[in-house]
Amino acid sequence: MKLTISIPRGARVLLLDDDDVRIKWFLERLISIAIAKEAPDAIAILDSYPPFDFVFLDHDLGLFTGNEGDGLQVAQHLARRGFDGHNTVIHSTNAAGAAAMKDALKSATVAPFGQFEIETAAREQKEITFPSSTYKV
Repeated sequence: MKLTISIPRGARVLLLDDDDVRIKWFLERLISIAIAKEAPDAIAILDSYPPFDFVFLDHDLGLFTGNEGDGLQVAQHLARRGFDGHNTVIHSTNAAGAAAMKDALKSATVAPFGQFEIETAAREQKEITFPSSTYKV
């Protein structure tokens, strides 16, 4: 049985993932989404914008971009800022990595990619591009 995540219209969402197939999956379901493929980009987005309503974090990064960093760095950054992981989904299929991220973000939900679905309403999207990330509003 899959977990269903309901995201209200207009919710601000951050996705950290470097897999284009997964990114496409999220874009087909979400209205307003900031996408980071690398940990430093996710941290920069988190530090530059108002808080996000939902956060989706993958652990293993660099497989598709060839760069260093992982989702644990982002989880630890959020924890240092006092964020406990409310409305955060750790969607990594790396169980050990997901567990480490959950240790940093106690209120986060661990649901490996493919074991959850997202429900939301659709609306027109605008796109703002960062060096290796995209922000859709």
